[in-house]
Amino acid sequence: MNTINILSPVRYPGKIHAVSSSFETHEAKNVLHNDESFWCTAKSHNAVSEFIIIDYGSIVAVNIVEIYPSPSGKTTFPSEFRLECSIDGINWEVIKTENRFTLDEDAYRLLLPITVFQYLKVYIIKPKRIAAKYFAEIGKIQAGIQGAVSITASSSSSYEHDPSNLMEIDNQKYWESEITSSASRQWIEVDFGMIFPMTNIGIIAPQNPALFPEQFSIEITEDKKIWTTLADVKRFKAQPNGSYIFGGYQFNARYLRINVMTVQTEKQKYCAQIAGIFAHAALPALRHFHINAAVQYATVFQPGIVKLAADGDTTPGAVVQASDPRLRDASTIFKGIVQLADDGSNEEGLVVQASDSRLAPATELKPGIVRLAYDREVAEGAVVQSTDSRIKEATDTTFGIVKLCPNGQYINNAVVRGDDSRLQKATTKDYGIVRLAENGEDNEFCVVQGNDRRLKDATIVSKGIVELAEDGEEAPGVVVQGNDRRLKEATTHSKGIVELAEDGEDAPSVVVQGNDRRLKEATTHSKGIVELAEDGEDAPNVVV
Repeated sequence: MNTINILSPVRYPGKIHAVSSSFETHEAKNVLHNDESFWCTAKSHNAVSEFIIIDYGSIVAVNIVEIYPSPSGKTTFPSEFRLECSIDGINWEVIKTENRFTLDEDAYRLLLPITVFQYLKVYIIKPKRIAAKYFAEIGKIQAGIQGAVSITASSSSSYEHDPSNLMEIDNQKYWESEITSSASRQWIEVDFGMIFPMTNIGIIAPQNPALFPEQFSIEITEDKKIWTTLADVKRFKAQPNGSYIFGGYQFNARYLRINVMTVQTEKQKYCAQIAGIFAHAALPALRHFHINAAVQYATVFQPGIVKLAADGDTTPGAVVQASDPRLRDASTIFKGIVQLADDGSNEEGLVVQASDSRLAPATELKPGIVRLAYDREVAEGAVVQSTDSRIKEATDTTFGIVKLCPNGQYINNAVVRGDDSRLQKATTKDYGIVRLAENGEDNEFCVVQGNDRRLKDATIVSKGIVELAEDGEEAPGVVVQGNDRRLKEATTHSKGIVELAEDGEDAPSVVVQGNDRRLKEATTHSKGIVELAEDGEDAPNVVV
């Protein structure tokens, strides 16, 4: 066995080869069962190392080991353990060591590069101390091939023919693309979960080979950035349930993509059918080197002075051959150095051809890179031509981008010219945008000039905007100045705006002060504003 199919998941059956101890009915063989049973080590007062060894009967290829907990969960799952493997059960290779491990998922899973062995050992370095005793419990142990992480397709005709059928080698099941009225390009993409050293990719035809694609390509990549063509097939005729492999040399890949062209059905529709896919990875093997051997011709399998790269191979240090498909003429279906885009296609990673309609001369009816607009067209996405009437020189009678307005006229949507009389300097005789007013002029629609006499400083002799009043003057049309004596503070001897009255004074044109005795509270003995009457008093000038 030099290769293994890594597309479909596999778990190998085994038997117990040896075990350090068991507790009551929780025997070691329980780790091989797919039920609630489990293996429990002996419960001891001392921390004693334990182990269990599974024999798979023959050498198997493994890239995943799974250890499930008992129904007690992570409480009794070991925290310090290691996994070992062996070809002969005598010499052991340590695969993985765990210290202070805590189970956070439903099971412990270890992904490996493809590894071959017959015996698998779980060595518990130190069991946990639970309720004053040391022991560990394990529910189930499995080893095998993980299988593809995902498999997707551009389309499916129904849920019964989805791409998951491709992992099951069953002649009754197959993937079928959507059924269309014209030929189309479809794809299948597989993620293996990690990079594998592969040797070939296989495709299985359905029972009806007429619907197996006649034109297809197989591409592989490590990172989904640079794809390498493994095979490019045209005019292929398959046999019923035929199995076909492509490759024949070792290459590294994580992702696989199969591009197909649909074929015509009996009902004049188009679809494609594939019954299965398999991917063979190389197993580890001893290599023998002959130091003194003569230099050989280089091949894809054996280095000479150089090592030749297989078609599409990107391995560092390998030399690309002249027959490599990456050097061939590119087409719209398959890649050369590039892959050509179909007419009008904007798919990422494709190269536009010189004959693409988008590069053709543009017209008013048919776009090139752009579509030309008709004269004065305002449609979105159309490009104005240099002959468009909107770009010609504007006049008083015809539009360019704008229409010019005749001198002095008021027209909607017309633009005033630079020599319009309304834009010239204004005077007292002629309008510009406005007409200047004569000195002192108060007519409508004229603008006061800065030297107008009405804007000069006002005095008591001549007007500015106003005429100032002399001190104490009360003539009409004059403005009282801030130093007028009538604005000074009033007293009992001289007027301000008013003249204040002496205490008790009742002379005309004088103002009673707030401290006048006549404003104090009235009693029966002294007057305020009035004098209050005694109880029962009927004298004149007293208030009851």
